[in-house]
Amino acid sequence: MSTAAGVTSALELTFAFIEEDHGAELARSVARGLVTYLQRPGNQAQMSMFTATPELTNSLVRRVVDHIASPWPAT
Repeated sequence: MSTAAGVTSALELTFAFIEEDHGAELARSVARGLVTYLQRPGNQAQMSMFTATPELTNSLVRRVVDHIASPWPAT
């Protein structure tokens, strides 16, 4: 299972750069536009509670997901 921790860290660093270079108001505005925290609370869980993949009941969606997840052919 992969996480988005690296992405979140990169966003927080980007907000810090924006705040340093252009001020806190712009950093807050960008965070609001991206619908994310400007700075995550310290007590935020690092693991998602949604760890199970939902069952795919639509046959077309199931075939598409199976195709995407299948290994690439050897060249």
